[in-house]
Parts: sequence; structure tokens; C-alpha cells
Amino acid sequence: MSPPRSAGEWWCLWRVGPSLANLPSARERVVSDVIVRSGVLTVVSHAPSNSLCGGSGESWLMALDACSGARQSKAFFDTNNDGKINADDLVNIGTPTNPILVVPSGIKYEGKMQPPAYLIMPDGTEKLYMSTSKAKIETQRETAAKLGLTYWRAWH
Repeated sequence: MSPPRSAGEWWCLWRVGPSLANLPSARERVVSDVIVRSGVLTVVSHAPSNSLCGGSGESWLMALDACSGARQSKAFFDTNNDGKINADDLVNIGTPTNPILVVPSGIKYEGKMQPPAYLIMPDGTEKLYMSTSKAKIETQRETAAKLGLTYWRAWH
């Protein structure tokens, strides 16, 4: 895991097996529907705290390749909150002297988070709105899904 660049922490190594049993925390669960848009699987996971009551703990907003479970091949989240999604949004999983820049697969938030509502922005990005058990609305920008009709024709 790399150091946090803003309010969230970044989880960079993620593996999806036949079941979502390979979560980073033993308490972590996926308890809401996943969303597939333009080949990107959006998953919100939650790891409750040790307290039996309340909505504490942490949630992760993950964006993975829907077919392979791998991280995205280019920047997907606006990790530095500059309103742009570009190479500045990569995170370093190496050292300051030997940097290894990768696309983060997810962002950590405090509390239990609901799956996002999407708003398409004029600049071609999407803004995600997610409510949390901490009485907050978290937002995040990501690369917009490709919308429109897609079809193919089979010739026999």
C-alpha cells in the first residue's frame, strides 16, 4: 500500500478469484451489488470495526477490469483531486528513490459506504456520489463510461 495522497488511502494490489474471498481484510465483505460499465467492475466493500453496533469501520471503492479482475491499465480515479484524470493520478508503490507508479485499484473511506450514483460531467469524466454511515456524501471523479449502442453481427 502506498502512502495516502489525500483523505483516502490507496489499495493497489487486488485479486478477484472465483469468489470475492481474497479481500485485503479478514472482516471485509461485499454486501451490495457490483456495477459493470464499459468493462469496468465497480465494487464497494466494507470491513466493519470490532464494535457490534454502529456504522464504523472502513469501505473501499474499487474499479477493476470486469473480465480479468486486474487493475485498470491507465489512470481511472482523480486521486489528487485536480479535476483531471491523467498520469498525475498514479500512485507510487516503490520508494522515493526507485518509484514504481501504478494505477490504484481502489480508494479507502471511513464508515460503511453505499454504491455510487453517477453524474456525467461536461469534461468527459464522471463524478460519483456515495453516502456513508458517517453522515457524509463522498465524491470521486473517474474516467467516464463509453455510452451508446454497441452491437455486432455474426455471419454464418
